[in-house]
Amino acid sequence: MSFAMGLVFLISVFIPYEKTTGDMLGGAIVSLLPPQALHLPLKVGFWFLGGVAIAIPVNIVTRLILWVKRPR
Repeated sequence: MSFAMGLVFLISVFIPYEKTTGDMLGGAIVSLLPPQALHLPLKVGFWFLGGVAIAIPVNIVTRLILWVKRPR
């Protein structure tokens, strides 16, 4: 999980800090979000999605593999 989040943070280095989530989202999605969410830096949104979409599944898969391979 730490390795996956490290990759997320490494990729986020290349995202300009001036970009906001409102700049990157389409019109239909923007209308669903509260106004405060549109002013968040895109890096923060990327970190959140990286944690939810990458690190948590990696953690679950790793725990399943270790559970299957544990000595009995």
